[in-house]
Amino acid sequence: MTPPAKRKRWLLTQLLMLEIAQTIDMSEHKRSYGLPSLSHEFQALREMEAALAEGRPLMGRYPSQEQRDISKGLANLADVTDMQGPEVDMFQELRSRLEHIKAEPLSQWDPELKSNALIAFKQTDIIVSTNNNLASNIYSQHFGSNGKPVILIRDEDPKELEVNGWIGVTKCNFSRNIAGIVLGGDSRQLQPTVLTAKDEPGFNEFSKQMETSLVVRLIKANHPLLKLTEQRRFRLVFARFLNKRVYKDEMKSNPVTRSLKVKPEWEKAVRYAFDISPIDPGYFVLSLEESFCSVDRSTMSRYNVTNVKAVMALILANHEHGGYKGEDIKIVTPYAAQRNLYRKALCELSSRLPESSRLSVETADTMQGKEAKVIILDMTISDGTKPGDLGFLKEDNRCNVAQSRMKEVLITVIPEKVQYSTLGQDLKERMDSFGNIVQAKVPYPVDFVKRADQTKMIVHIDKIKGKS
Repeated sequence: MTPPAKRKRWLLTQLLMLEIAQTIDMSEHKRSYGLPSLSHEFQALREMEAALAEGRPLMGRYPSQEQRDISKGLANLADVTDMQGPEVDMFQELRSRLEHIKAEPLSQWDPELKSNALIAFKQTDIIVSTNNNLASNIYSQHFGSNGKPVILIRDEDPKELEVNGWIGVTKCNFSRNIAGIVLGGDSRQLQPTVLTAKDEPGFNEFSKQMETSLVVRLIKANHPLLKLTEQRRFRLVFARFLNKRVYKDEMKSNPVTRSLKVKPEWEKAVRYAFDISPIDPGYFVLSLEESFCSVDRSTMSRYNVTNVKAVMALILANHEHGGYKGEDIKIVTPYAAQRNLYRKALCELSSRLPESSRLSVETADTMQGKEAKVIILDMTISDGTKPGDLGFLKEDNRCNVAQSRMKEVLITVIPEKVQYSTLGQDLKERMDSFGNIVQAKVPYPVDFVKRADQTKMIVHIDKIKGKS
């Protein structure tokens, strides 16, 4: 390729990336995980769900053979008379492909079926993916094979080790055709997990550098950055603390979030379960008098039996009052032992909960990139006297993930006394992974409970219903 041709290709690629960035930045094209009822995505999903519930097909068309020939350069547009292929039920097609891939690896598929599945990877110029998916053979052997400049857009990059960030380039057989990479994600959510960075004293002198992701390193180096500051996921009330604590008042809420409301049946369930009437039944702190955090000595993970009993009472009341479906509720906790305790409790409660009311339990780490209408966040801890009492909750990024997964309801289970922790006093300077001296902040749980108290969000429970 001659130097002028290379320069032309480079210029066209830069213009394409600029166009993508500008499109993302346009208010009417901004995207988030949230789908308020006024959005086009919500309407499309509602139509799909209705079609499934009613058992009716959603018809679509495959491209005709002539159209495929155009894509492969085997035919001219002027010679094509039919651009549409056969009409099919796309739901049925998707289901059959999913069942097929469960039963037989893609490499063993019939050539024609395999060709249909791979056509997107062979012909596309742009792909959006996480780093883990970029390790698959379907990507590495086919993406970029059309010989054209391609753009790779990666999501959730800030939580990846820097070496993982290069999977998409090193694994791809046609990486020479990758003309641009767009790294996406929230640098104030989960960061790479490097266990030796938490050691006291630290013996791995490179651990701090290792837990700095490629995205964060590039931001620190003043690499070109497009910051998306508008959220469409949750009610406006949830943004206030996150804005102050994490996003420095940069996060804005799109007007469509005003359509998000708490179900009246949920409010009835809250009143029934705890004999309380919080100012906002969709946003309050549940402080349990008998809360006590224990440590599983075999795993050193933490659990809190009292919290589980209280949350189970709320889940049962929600079902009895016709509140949210199980698929709309997630219980989130920072600790694996507490997650396992919840799963056991839900199993024991299964005889009283129909399948539609059964829900899942996640850790804060597994919830990144997910959302639910209702998040019950059990912080598990019962004290904040010593730094060790807070455990994982010392990290702002993990707490930010846990408190930003909801759409309509966020209930946080944590004792009121945490706000009086001495850890919020006598704050000392520390050095970050870039060698900068930074002022330590009040620990996230302490700060959150203090603000909850100031805004009268805390409700006290002395005794759980049904508990002897």
